[in-house]
Amino acid sequence: MSKKLMKLVIACVVGLLVLITCINSCSVIDPTEEAVVVTLGNVDESSIGPGMHFKAPFVQQFRKIDKTPKEYKKSIPLGEKALITKDGQSLGVDFTLTWKYSDGSAVTVAKKYSSNDALYNLISNPCKQAFKSEIGKLEALEFVGKQDDVIASVISKVVTESARLNLPIEVLNLVIENINWDPGFEQQIKKTAEMRAQVEQANQDALKEAANQQKTVAIATAKKDAAVQEAEAELVKAQKAAEAKKVEADALAYYNTKVAQNLQVEIKLKELEIEKIRAEKWNGVEVSNQSIYVPNTYDLKSGK
Repeated sequence: MSKKLMKLVIACVVGLLVLITCINSCSVIDPTEEAVVVTLGNVDESSIGPGMHFKAPFVQQFRKIDKTPKEYKKSIPLGEKALITKDGQSLGVDFTLTWKYSDGSAVTVAKKYSSNDALYNLISNPCKQAFKSEIGKLEALEFVGKQDDVIASVISKVVTESARLNLPIEVLNLVIENINWDPGFEQQIKKTAEMRAQVEQANQDALKEAANQQKTVAIATAKKDAAVQEAEAELVKAQKAAEAKKVEADALAYYNTKVAQNLQVEIKLKELEIEKIRAEKWNGVEVSNQSIYVPNTYDLKSGK
């Protein structure tokens, strides 16, 4: 191998080592992640957040945790480990617990928990105990209608137990995916559900009939009120008409009175005018307006 080729090979090897060293000396922490630096197996006491961070190549590494929600699916089967209700019925449940790592928990996770399975082992027992306690308080058919209450109580107890164990998690939600009953009791549940459906349908029919009756009463009442209002309106109309007639009669009477007064005035004026004319023609001799009887002495035969 020539010296020139040897130098080229050495340069390539050195360049490759430099590239590997550069890549190994930095890392990007995503926004949904949190990390801690581990130096030769020793965990630093502080965590680092999102962004690009540098470390000593080959001797340090980043231990990351993903803080997005995670699902823990678990089944409590029928059989010896089945849950027992207050009335002695056996049942099993399939549930999903949603959780996530707490903020600032990267150091604790790196020191104590090598994987999620280690946490699941600690979560599983509180979940089972909480289900056992809550379902044991209820009869089987009560549990069917009170699943939300059971879920809330189980979540509360798991949160309390997680805090007692200093688990670096936050419990977000719990969903009962399925309930497994003993075959005999399952048939009983179906019959009970059918009976409840029939009762519910009867209640709905009764409510519907009551609503129809209320509607009929409301319509009748509305018609009655409308008739009363119409009658009242007619009465008011008649009263107004009577009042109008009275006003018209009063006006006519007033008019006639005024006409009569005017006629009397005109007659008086005429009398005064006649008196004036008589006064103008008077010659000073007062003529009696009384009649004087003169006996008739004329004799037709004698002519005297």
